[in-house]
This record gives sequence, C-alpha cells and structure tokens, in this order.
Amino acid sequence: HDENFWPSWTQTVEGTVYLVDGWRSSLIRVDGLDSIERFPESSLRVSKEAGIKNAVLMMVGNYGETEADLALTAETLGEMYREGLIQYRQTTVCTPMPGTELMKRAQEEGWYQEPSDQGEQMLTVHQGTPWVSGDRLQYWLREFDRLCPAGEWGQA
Repeated sequence: HDENFWPSWTQTVEGTVYLVDGWRSSLIRVDGLDSIERFPESSLRVSKEAGIKNAVLMMVGNYGETEADLALTAETLGEMYREGLIQYRQTTVCTPMPGTELMKRAQEEGWYQEPSDQGEQMLTVHQGTPWVSGDRLQYWLREFDRLCPAGEWGQA
C-alpha cells in the first residue's frame, strides 16, 4: 500500500489540475477534477476543538502559480494562524526533477535552467518560474514565516 504524507494540488492557468504526490513522481494529472477550492477551515476548527494539533504542509512555486495566488495563500495562512488553527507549518518549493512531467513541461516551454552548484533541489528556489521570480518566491517564503510563525513539523 503506497503512502504519501505530503500531497499537494496545483492548477494550471489553462485549468488542468495536478497532484504533486511526492512519492512516485512530482506531478500527476488528475482527470475529472475541474477546480481547486480554498482549503476548508472548518476541518481545522473541528480538529482544534477535538484537541488535535494542526499541521499545514504546503508547496510554493507550483506550475502556473502567480503572485495573486501566493498573496491569497499568505492572507489565508495569517487568518488561520491568528485564529489558533495552525500549530505547525512547513513550506517547500516545487522543483522540476528529472523524469517528471514538470521537468518535461519546463524543458518544452523553454523555462528550464540548469541547476546551480547547490543542486537540483534548489532550482526553483533560486531561479523561479515563468510566473514568479526566484527573488519573489524568497519574499513569499519570508512573508509566510512572518504571518504564520508556527513551528516546523516535528518540533515540540
């Protein structure tokens, strides 16, 4: 039985929905799903009321993600943190990796760049995407830390 503890969703500007599964590949197309809706805060409230600590594991730099998407994410994180709904948060950066659909798209669309000397895992962090520059991704990572300074997953 395949398990994955860090799935996330992304939607392209054309409307195609992908699951970033973090296990077999970086990007899997999801047929039959037409949109992604805002994360239901009610589930965070229910778990908080039951005494369960909430962890939000998220990814930025997704295919087609814009500054407006990141601003909405920051606003939502801040609201949920101020309400005490998030105790832990971890943010990673989506990265084109060899053999994945994301790598194929980046190469075909002409925005793939060879990784820096820091390795492939840092590619998007430093170079960005066609929609958000690397400097702006760094800005948003800092902004998420400021608005939702919840502990990293696994910290007491």
